[in-house]
Amino acid sequence: MWHHRGVMSAAPIRVYVDFISPYAYLAWTQIHELAARHGRAVEPVPVLFAAMLDAWGHKGPAEIPPKRAYIFKDALRRARRAGVPLSPPPTHPFNPLLALRVASLPMDAATQRALITGLFRATWGGGGGVTDPAVVAALADAVGLDGAAAVRAAGDAEAKERVRAQTAAAIAEGTFGVPTLVVDGELFWGFDAFDHIDARLRGDDPIDDAALRRWRDLEASSVRRAVRPAVPVTLGPEALRARAVDWIDAWNRRDLEAILAHYADDVAVCSPRVVERLGAADGWLRGKAALRDYFARGLRNAALRFELVDVALGVGAMTVVYRRENGALVTDCAELDDQGRIVRMVACYGPPG
Repeated sequence: MWHHRGVMSAAPIRVYVDFISPYAYLAWTQIHELAARHGRAVEPVPVLFAAMLDAWGHKGPAEIPPKRAYIFKDALRRARRAGVPLSPPPTHPFNPLLALRVASLPMDAATQRALITGLFRATWGGGGGVTDPAVVAALADAVGLDGAAAVRAAGDAEAKERVRAQTAAAIAEGTFGVPTLVVDGELFWGFDAFDHIDARLRGDDPIDDAALRRWRDLEASSVRRAVRPAVPVTLGPEALRARAVDWIDAWNRRDLEAILAHYADDVAVCSPRVVERLGAADGWLRGKAALRDYFARGLRNAALRFELVDVALGVGAMTVVYRRENGALVTDCAELDDQGRIVRMVACYGPPG
């Protein structure tokens, strides 16, 4: 069984990690040697990177196809230089919440370090990923925990709230990505910040308050408009209504590929069903790969059937209202790209009829 963590030494290096990030994995393999060299302990804090993206209004790196490709190449180059094995996980993006919650359960520091190491290796070191409860339980067993009990505990409200609170505290501190390392109150973002951390710990940080104020207080003379392009004229009202009909028909035919054709590769979908079925605290799914797995589960419902009720059109957006087989009214509000594909959607459910 797990135990309460021991008291950390003074001024540890706090490390915010999420197993979804290859850079967090690389940082985890190197931070202990750096910390030990300066007489510091390491305090890992598992957080949900996706919630940070939502809080700051960012897209995830994997949600921008060219950036996704670049980052994987960059991570491979950095792993080679560091002498660290790096292999892709079974899917990416994936839902890291189970692993985050298990890694956040009360336990001693040595056990937590070993567990986080195992979870990272299972994700980026050629293992089977960390979304399967049986895999996570086996990794917990391997470090001396009761794996089955740990996985059960991860489903409790207390475990969910712990990760939610850790993430909220990180955001409040100004954290916007992983890995973020906090050294004496100073935030360092990314695996490539290690040289700066080393300099800071040596007392050789070039940043002072006066210099920082000159940069921080610069006035903005231009602000980028954060708007999506409107749907082209070629996709007029009738064409968009036809797309809604096609989408409903694809669901009723149980044609997964036809359903997914309506979504952009970097799609983000928010639904209360994501919270219920996947345990994602923020309700968001990101990327077509994650959406494929989620929709495939839904299609296993033999009774599933949709009936189109109405379609409302906006500027670069549309809302589809339909009724499910149980009588529940569902409203999907979607933003569209220039090809009329869904890039962002929020689903709202009424009670069964």
